[in-house]
Amino acid sequence: MVEKAYQKDSEFKRWIFAPLWLGVGGAALALKNPEMRKAALKLLTKGKPI
Repeated sequence: MVEKAYQKDSEFKRWIFAPLWLGVGGAALALKNPEMRKAALKLLTKGKPI
């Protein structure tokens, strides 16, 4: 019973953290591209100069 509970817990954590890791990986790849970096900065600052 404990093994089954542990397996379900691990499965739950996998589903919870998968989108987080995909987001982090996507952000890292986007920041390598200068055009994507400028677009992200513009979105974050809402077009105001820094």
